Amino acid sequence: MVHPEHSINVSGEIESTATYTVLEGDFLSPMVKYLGEFIPEEAQTAKFQMILPKKWSHPKLKPICIHLAGTGDHFFGRRRILMAKPLLKEAGIGSIILENSFYGYRKPLGQQIFSSKRI
Repeated sequence: MVHPEHSINVSGEIESTATYTVLEGDFLSPMVKYLGEFIPEEAQTAKFQMILPKKWSHPKLKPICIHLAGTGDHFFGRRRILMAKPLLKEAGIGSIILENSFYGYRKPLGQQIFSSKRI
């Protein structure tokens, strides 16, 4: 059960096939409670996609893998295509793909790539 202080918004279905559904949603990052003044507005809302099978292979067990992004991984596409969909097809495992802070949809408008020079 999710604590009411950490509500999750599932905003809609973005893809559906005979075997799976892709949902997307968001939630307020828990870090806002502790470091809110240091987190840009764009990064405060964590965005995610869920890929769930239409039929689970076990009546009680519903395995789900959480995919966190590596450095430079913007948006959801690469992890959805290369990891989440094969996991679902080959092993019946669902996925939650989380967008990192300061990347993709959560990238602040004025943020630029860091220089390799030390300041």
